[in-house]
Amino acid sequence: MLHASPGITNYYKGFSARILDVWGFEEEDTLIFRLELVNETDQAIYYKSQDLAVRLDERIYTESLADASGVMPPKSVTPAFFSITGNGQGGRNHLAPENKWNVLVVRAELRQGGGTANSSASGASNKNIIR
Repeated sequence: MLHASPGITNYYKGFSARILDVWGFEEEDTLIFRLELVNETDQAIYYKSQDLAVRLDERIYTESLADASGVMPPKSVTPAFFSITGNGQGGRNHLAPENKWNVLVVRAELRQGGGTANSSASGASNKNIIR
């Protein structure tokens, strides 16, 4: 097992995603990410936990499994975990935990009835994210 604590923060409108730890499991070709989602607003922010991903250079790696609530309460720090396995096309990703990751968080919009609706990806302040 390999481990890195990159401390990388990606900034979004109203919140940030901080990568605290990345564990790499070579045999399983899997990386596990531990995040802190920091909501700086007075309102809850909803996100699609099933759509967490990371970008490395121009390549996007989508999550294979997530343990995340899908909501950041007002003025809170919310933990989230997710993993990426393989390269998305059935091959190995050969990724190291110490890469310069950019976490992608897709915001979920609230419907009038209180549920959530699909929306486009939140834009990190340092990159445009298109899904």
